Amino acid sequence: MWSMFIDTHYKNIVIALYKDDNIMDIVNKEVKKDHSVFIMPLLEELLNKNKITVHDLKEIYVCKGPGSFTGIRLCVTIAKTLAYTLNVPIKSLTSIELASIDNNDSYLVVHENNGVFIAKRDTMDKIKYYSNSAYQEFKTTHKVFENLNPAYEKIPNYLKNKPAENPHSVKPLYIKGISGLDAN
Repeated sequence: MWSMFIDTHYKNIVIALYKDDNIMDIVNKEVKKDHSVFIMPLLEELLNKNKITVHDLKEIYVCKGPGSFTGIRLCVTIAKTLAYTLNVPIKSLTSIELASIDNNDSYLVVHENNGVFIAKRDTMDKIKYYSNSAYQEFKTTHKVFENLNPAYEKIPNYLKNKPAENPHSVKPLYIKGISGLDAN
């Protein structure tokens, strides 16, 4: 069974292909801006390289943010469209969850252009946003984990026990759109 993970929450476009929960191929391209120019050609190139089509995909995984406003919107829209049109399950995870897959540190950090998102490992749903300067101060007194290379190969296993979602209910997480988000 083929599945695909799509992530554009920061400067990179990451698209991974899995077969029977094993990573088969991955594209990780830094683009900083203009994700919309590159994501579909990269997706098509990855499928062609692996000699499959979108119709071979049986599950879609997506990082729904928080992160870059435009990147998250684009990523979630493409993932939802694929899941809906192919009539396959979709599962989402936050960029904080993605950072947590391969670590045990107290605070998880996800970078964004103008700052960072931080969550305590035991309360990942309580995300705080810090400007870059406030974050520099924060990390002088807290043990943080900055995961710049998430364990993409572990995503299917991480999501295995999460229920599939209705594609229409997968919502991007934006700085202003996170309920209970504390901004510092």
